[in-house]
Amino acid sequence: MTKKDALKSLVDYDVTDDNLYDKVLTDHGLTGSDTYASTDRQELDLCLVDILIYLAAHPEIKDGQSSIKFDPAHLRASAKEIMNRYPNLATSTRIARGLGGTVSAKTLW
Repeated sequence: MTKKDALKSLVDYDVTDDNLYDKVLTDHGLTGSDTYASTDRQELDLCLVDILIYLAAHPEIKDGQSSIKFDPAHLRASAKEIMNRYPNLATSTRIARGLGGTVSAKTLW
């Protein structure tokens, strides 16, 4: 199985745009045609987070007379749940995906 196939298997939604998968994999420095290995899991999970965030920002897909609407709140919650699997990720990685920690009113001084 290729990395692209592995990523597609993680997406529970009918996303047929291969360009989205290719872009996300490329953004993470991965090649979709490379063979998937279990050591690629974290990187593929981060790719999945990017796809979920993309879908949350584009919740309606129309193809002819068919249409599918995604629940953005559910997609973001799923993305956050995946990010929580990796507590050692840099804060900048979480913030870049819009999934940073909660804001504290505690003063820094």
